[in-house]
Amino acid sequence: MKKIVLHTISLLGIVFFSSCTDVIQVDLDQGETLIVVDAWVNTLPGAQTIRLTTTGPYFSGTNTPFVSGATVNINDLNNNKTYTFSDAGNGNYVFSPTVNDSLCILNHQYKLNISWQGNEYNSFSTLSRTTKVDSIIWVDEANRPGLMGGLYPKIKAFDAPFGKDYYWIKAFHNNKFVDDASTINVCEDAGGGGTDGLPFIPPNAYFLLTPEDEPYSENDSCRIEIHSISKSGFDFWIQAQKQLTNSQAGLFANTPENIRTNIGVVTSGAPKALGWFNMATVSSITSVAKKP
Repeated sequence: MKKIVLHTISLLGIVFFSSCTDVIQVDLDQGETLIVVDAWVNTLPGAQTIRLTTTGPYFSGTNTPFVSGATVNINDLNNNKTYTFSDAGNGNYVFSPTVNDSLCILNHQYKLNISWQGNEYNSFSTLSRTTKVDSIIWVDEANRPGLMGGLYPKIKAFDAPFGKDYYWIKAFHNNKFVDDASTINVCEDAGGGGTDGLPFIPPNAYFLLTPEDEPYSENDSCRIEIHSISKSGFDFWIQAQKQLTNSQAGLFANTPENIRTNIGVVTSGAPKALGWFNMATVSSITSVAKKP
């Protein structure tokens, strides 16, 4: 009798899992094709890149299409200088400064202009100050429950005093950007309201610099950059992180929603745009992982 029951369960299991392999075709409206702008320009040396793509079908399974043939430039509204970004292919529009160029000047306001397929778009951003990282401290978490054995970076830094500041802290492990959605690392002042001029605190100063399951090994390289962002840019990243990690929240997931944008439509009747424009002052520091 037991054998009969087991065989019956096995048979039902085969039927069940076989049914899970059926392909379900879902017909969705394609919707309007929208331009997507990735324009995070900064004071780091070298070429600056603005990336333009478009939205694509949800189930296409391919990379988002890139935009070619657009006209892209940034105006410094304080000195009336214009910086042209040339189409380098694959959706990248690049400006390579010379020794006489001064694209990023503190407290200057900048206007992004994009022309594509007869439609005009623009956006505005002011270059704000940042702060610096004094040092990177290495913490050995070999015996801490929940963390893999290895080294984790911790930054020692102070918020710039006497003013409200917003920062995007970027980490690079062996020159590879740590781009896990769970580690999007933005903060108000040193870590929240009332922290003006104080030291940066966790999670911004520690836990968000690398995923828990990606520790450093000795002699690995770590570069930390602190980018200045606007209050609206801070809100953009907070919203984006919630949406990108929504599937991990289970019953506590946020309601899916469109991510905010600061890209405006100039041409009447043109499709709206997505994405963000931000001018950033950047400070950086590099350290080699060593056991304390």
